[in-house]
Amino acid sequence: MKRPGLVIAMAVLVVSNAFVLIHVRSNRSGPPDSEIELTAREVRFYGSGREDSSVTLMLTWQNPSAEYRYSPEPVQDAPVWFDAAKLKEAGFDLPVPAEAKDAERHYRNARSREVFVALEYDGPAWQEWLKRPGPLSYVTPTLSADRQMEIRRETDSRLVAMDVASSADALREKYPDRKRVIVLRGLARVVRDDIPRVRLRGAITKLATDSINVPQPLSREFDGQGNYMPWTQNGGDIRIQPLPYSVTLAIGSHFEPWVKGVKRLR
Repeated sequence: MKRPGLVIAMAVLVVSNAFVLIHVRSNRSGPPDSEIELTAREVRFYGSGREDSSVTLMLTWQNPSAEYRYSPEPVQDAPVWFDAAKLKEAGFDLPVPAEAKDAERHYRNARSREVFVALEYDGPAWQEWLKRPGPLSYVTPTLSADRQMEIRRETDSRLVAMDVASSADALREKYPDRKRVIVLRGLARVVRDDIPRVRLRGAITKLATDSINVPQPLSREFDGQGNYMPWTQNGGDIRIQPLPYSVTLAIGSHFEPWVKGVKRLR
């Protein structure tokens, strides 16, 4: 006789799997909200283990409103699109002014909340991103600034977060190009900055979906494909690698992506 605990565990597993399948089917029912073709720069393949034939792609994107800055802001007061006004528009309460004594502690302890994030591919937001300070600190320091910028331009992900809202419909109305702008669920929170001045701003802390499973038979397009590295170091310089594939992503009714097509480029 089976133990009750084992029976309950199996029942929970069956129910949870059924829920996942229903959710996936619901997300893919009807026409997708958007469909976009991205390259290995935006959807990275890191290979699979010998005992695991599944294929997972990691969505790579640029976050102009990150919680922690990877490099200092310019001395001048650079504009921040995810400002206090945008926070309120996205449904955040800002009860404590940025100048208040306990503002930093208050917002550090505040919880993130769900938002919808608009990400633009290879457009004006990408050009603005390139203007930001972003040296390749992991590359040999002998490279000139122009060469480092060339490497960024040819290898960085061109998918850039450009706006947030509490409603996906509001973003889609504002950005109707469904082949250039995708809308995904994400999390955001309030951050108190004191550089270059004291202020409150929003930070996108994560996207709800950052890994995407590739179903068969599409996953077979990655057979023999090793980990994608956008560049390799060749002596004192960098050799940019050709793009090995492109992926067509569809964004469903729950604003979750799935792989609709894979194309080998070499």
